[in-house]
Amino acid sequence: MAFGLTAGYIGGWCDTLIMRLVDILLSIPTLPILMVLAGIWGKGLWQLVLILSIFSWMGTARSIRALVLTVRESPWVESLRALGAKRGYILWRHLVPETAPILLANIALGVPGAILAEAGLAFLGLSDPRLISWGRMLHEAHSFGAFTEGAWWLLLPPGLGIVAVCLIFMDMGKFLEEKIDPRLGGK
Repeated sequence: MAFGLTAGYIGGWCDTLIMRLVDILLSIPTLPILMVLAGIWGKGLWQLVLILSIFSWMGTARSIRALVLTVRESPWVESLRALGAKRGYILWRHLVPETAPILLANIALGVPGAILAEAGLAFLGLSDPRLISWGRMLHEAHSFGAFTEGAWWLLLPPGLGIVAVCLIFMDMGKFLEEKIDPRLGGK
């Protein structure tokens, strides 16, 4: 959120620098980098959270920047500037609440990606073996030959768990998006 607010409101070279960093990070294939970083930094929970957070903020920064670019030229922001409001006051008191719904929707829509990334890393054996996760369960099922032997009872529960949680968060994100933008409501 901070990068999007800064890039959108300040503009100029700051906007260019932040958005080029976002472009570079978005062009990197995420799964191989996640695998390499998980191998280098270790297989703990906090390492996994750090690795996933490094590669999950760019879309939110772009969305918030786009909103701030449209709002910063609105009459009420210009009137705040004309009244002598400082940049920090405008950002904190007016633009942060304006962008908060988009931030919440992006978080709700980003959680399934994080769940799938964690499950993928755990399935590949790049997570802490002491942590219980659906990806780890699928990894263990694969180790026991469940895929080749057709042992669906080892595969179906973790697979359905991943699908169900991802769909729930996608529905929450869609609901939040519809609340933010009434034009998406459909009726």
